[in-house]
Amino acid sequence: MRWMAACAVFMVCQAAWAADGFRFTAAYGPYGVGFKVVQQYDTSRSYRPGVDAVTGEADRTPQGRPIETLIWYPATAPGRALVYADYVHLGGFEDRFDLDRVEGQRIAESSMRAYLSRGYLQADIARILAEPVHATGDAAVAAGKFPLVIYAPSDSSSAYENDSLCEYLASHGYVVIASPSHGAHVRYMTDGHIADNVENSRAQAADIGFLIGYAASLPQVDLAKVAVVAYSWGGMSSTFAAANDSRIRALVDLEGSVRYFPKVLAAAPDITPDRIQVPLLFFADQEDPLGPGKDSRPGSFLARIHHADVTEVGMLKLTHDDFCSDSSRLPGRLGAVQATFDERNDSYAWVARYTEQFLDDVLKGNASAKAFMSAAPEAVGVPAGTLTIRHRTSWGTSPSVASLAQALERDGFDRSIETYTAYVKQHPHFQVNEDTFGAWFSSLSDLARSKDAIGVCKLWVHVYPKSVDGWMSLAEAYELADQPRAAVQSFRQALKLDPHNKIIAAAMKFEATNTAH
Repeated sequence: MRWMAACAVFMVCQAAWAADGFRFTAAYGPYGVGFKVVQQYDTSRSYRPGVDAVTGEADRTPQGRPIETLIWYPATAPGRALVYADYVHLGGFEDRFDLDRVEGQRIAESSMRAYLSRGYLQADIARILAEPVHATGDAAVAAGKFPLVIYAPSDSSSAYENDSLCEYLASHGYVVIASPSHGAHVRYMTDGHIADNVENSRAQAADIGFLIGYAASLPQVDLAKVAVVAYSWGGMSSTFAAANDSRIRALVDLEGSVRYFPKVLAAAPDITPDRIQVPLLFFADQEDPLGPGKDSRPGSFLARIHHADVTEVGMLKLTHDDFCSDSSRLPGRLGAVQATFDERNDSYAWVARYTEQFLDDVLKGNASAKAFMSAAPEAVGVPAGTLTIRHRTSWGTSPSVASLAQALERDGFDRSIETYTAYVKQHPHFQVNEDTFGAWFSSLSDLARSKDAIGVCKLWVHVYPKSVDGWMSLAEAYELADQPRAAVQSFRQALKLDPHNKIIAAAMKFEATNTAH
């Protein structure tokens, strides 16, 4: 399902059924929930390149990518009362901060009507717009520091699409920040073109990084404890983010698209399963059952994550749309709905509980949360037939040049060959290519770490004994360490491999002459 910028209002028509349909039944935590909105730009990136790609009009908004930032946070006392309309009206300003309040609300409500189905009465819509939400505006911030959750919405969706989950997490002691899902230069995220989908996913991943950076300005945020909770296509973008941003310590995917779009991932060769090294909680819907001891998508990206703890939860009574609290308000969706409203509400509440307990375990180190996550579902009160769960334990840190460097630093670079031999025994498929060795040597030389450079170059010629560049670099490392005799020996070995190389011969002669004097 494609959610355009006005999807928030589409959610409003769903809410006409709220009395008989969606209800959030999980217990809120000990904190009140404050809410505020910040309109800001990421000036390191452009958004519209001088023209609106949708309307064709010249763009006169400020340069920079607009990031409508929604913040739910633990509060000590309630602020001003908010109603559902306060969320809905944000849809009119998502990437147009130049609009006044009346115009933005007009756009949001006009978009709402475009998404209405037959049979929805204006009175029903007015009633649901007036319903109070759990959060309150500008409430007093609770004392202390709290873990950060970035919420990444689905394809082209508004930032508050899972407002119930965001409010719930904030009540349990998390600062939750979200921004709308937009493409690199337009409001829609996916358009069927793989290259565009990759570019747009990278844009949303960069939004996640921007929000983490912004959170550093909030005194109540503990930046050592950061997670991303994502729904649908947001799960693709959060994977892109986690593969490159070491600040992210945990991932939660609500039916994340990373499981289902291998062609997009294949077009992003830097995003590999080995680069996901933080605990992951993945929820799948009833159409993708997770049977005991098996993965319903063998060979998928998710199945090939081996260097992180992975918990997969199959929700047996939820469809894809049911993982979005606002989407769950609409009973008249495409596809068969086999569960009752109560069953779906209870199942969504279990999604919220498992998300909270997972984050409490990983980010807060809560022992009872760890016990909850490792227990059988029935042991924690989950009704039979609600979900299945399986855990995969990490194989350990993924092999990389960085982790090899860490091992060399621990053992000493002078023992590089011994350390490397043990490392490769543990990771048989690991290999450092010649270009990497060259860059490694140059970087150590730039840091004036000549002895460490010697260790790396010794390893280089151990792995590639016929490498002229390796022997030349080892000679240079010896020169930097003021070991001319060793440098001459390395030049001599390089010349054996390339006897007609005049540059090597001249360098060796120069070093030998200096040694003689």
